[in-house]
Amino acid sequence: KGKGVPDLATRQLANRLSTHEALVKGGVCTYIVTDADPYGYAIAFCYKYGSHVLRYYEGLISRDAIRIGVSPRDWDEFAVDVSKLQQMSAKDYDKLKSLLDNNQISDSERSELELFKEGKKSHLGIILTTSHVQTSQNVVDPKAQLKLER
Repeated sequence: KGKGVPDLATRQLANRLSTHEALVKGGVCTYIVTDADPYGYAIAFCYKYGSHVLRYYEGLISRDAIRIGVSPRDWDEFAVDVSKLQQMSAKDYDKLKSLLDNNQISDSERSELELFKEGKKSHLGIILTTSHVQTSQNVVDPKAQLKLER
């Protein structure tokens, strides 16, 4: 299990990908996938804006990176069963406060963070519990896929 902080090598790689001239010209974007909780947003912001200690080292920042994944706004859109949402902890609220104190985040990021004040959070997998997830022949059990590849 991760510690909630991206390692330096991964941050440096994301920076190089997001600033590589040929990739940028080709429209390739850097995406950050996180959970819908303050720590997930902290990870995304670490990539986009840098960590508190190393925020001035441009080689670790990917300003154009786009956070994707579930967000509190998605819970309604995907008809998430609210009983599947988790309660925010005291540590989550502390992290939320520190994120909201960050003057680098955009207005849209700030408004998304404000939704956590309702006291709920979720992991990425919450979307799999909704009625919008369609099961079809295109969805393959990863264990079955491994057997097919052997």
